[in-house]
Amino acid sequence: MNTLNHWHKDRINHAAPSLKEGITFFAKANFILLIFLFLFISRMDYKSLGGDELTISFLIIVSAELFIIPLSIFTWRSPRKKVTKQKPFSKNEMLGMLIAIIILFAFSSLFVVAGLPIPTTLIMLILITNFMFALYSLLFHNVAILIHESNVHASSGSIISYVFKYIAIAFSGLNYFVQTTLRNTPLLVNKLFAVVFVILLLWENSLVLFYFDNYY
Repeated sequence: MNTLNHWHKDRINHAAPSLKEGITFFAKANFILLIFLFLFISRMDYKSLGGDELTISFLIIVSAELFIIPLSIFTWRSPRKKVTKQKPFSKNEMLGMLIAIIILFAFSSLFVVAGLPIPTTLIMLILITNFMFALYSLLFHNVAILIHESNVHASSGSIISYVFKYIAIAFSGLNYFVQTTLRNTPLLVNKLFAVVFVILLLWENSLVLFYFDNYY
């Protein structure tokens, strides 16, 4: 309950508008998009690369930017809550992260039966899990944020705890990144962007499936 009250106070006492906040959010969001694009195009057949493949790539980028740019503006107007700097990686955290990556790739390989190649399967896994968390966030916005934070920031320092931390980041980190940005926006704007985000995840997922179902 104290955590919920603290979250509520953060919404009311948000920081003054900052152009730097908006630019930082825009840069981080596009960095994430570049990683997804790299995983996607890494398995494209460049010998038969044609207009259809370029069109799908274009749609992935444009649809994401149509969401990122307006949200960056709202981040500028309503900055995200400041977070404390994380400590440097420890040996346990590095090992936990590597184990989590191996587990994620192994789990995502289940999508190979759907015609998706590795590492594109990882995109599918991340999009689907974040889609489910985004749906949950439509009704339980602050609870979804707290669930992610409890999994990520409550590490005991053991290797296992770091494994769960990075799996949680993969499964709900994208949704958390968006929801914490929406936390300071008016309710109507919050729900509008939350619904659009759910649609965007479903749309991007469909584009990836469509490409590999028809051209791979």
